[in-house]
Amino acid sequence: MVKNFWGRLDAAGDIYSGTYEGLYCKGHEAFMKEDELTADGLCPDHKIAPELVREQNYFFRLSNYQQKLLDYYAAHGDFVAPSHRFNEVRAFVEEGLEDISFSREKKEWGIRVPNDPNQVIYVWADALVNYISAVGMEGWEEHRLMCRPWARTFCGSMPSSGRPCLCPRDFLCRDRSLRTDF
Repeated sequence: MVKNFWGRLDAAGDIYSGTYEGLYCKGHEAFMKEDELTADGLCPDHKIAPELVREQNYFFRLSNYQQKLLDYYAAHGDFVAPSHRFNEVRAFVEEGLEDISFSREKKEWGIRVPNDPNQVIYVWADALVNYISAVGMEGWEEHRLMCRPWARTFCGSMPSSGRPCLCPRDFLCRDRSLRTDF
């Protein structure tokens, strides 16, 4: 299913190869932005400096979906739950969406990118598909969005794959004071 989803995004012209460079926190197993670090350049949770990583990846053209997401939010004001997060999510998307890395280079774990044995499909591309395969696509119209990563990445990639802009209500979203990337 994950490779099928990848193929749909690729067929839509929303997957491309590029170089990713970012600060990687081993404790979070995630990339961080400079404004997420302390004044000393440390991860605020692990108190260590993230390492600068540069690698070839495949990216999802999330930037193509900014206006589509804003239009969807305007037409579905109850989409974000809890409702007091709606303005935050909309403002986050209005700031501009950047294309996002959808693969990782030379990892032993994960699902291999079709036609590229040196890349594995990254969590943003496979987690949603795994959730959908567990609970099914039918009836998702009743589900609503719960946090920013869902607002941008998954809701942007669903229309690219030919699916509606829907996200599961049952997933826990961490308090805003904690990191919201999984």
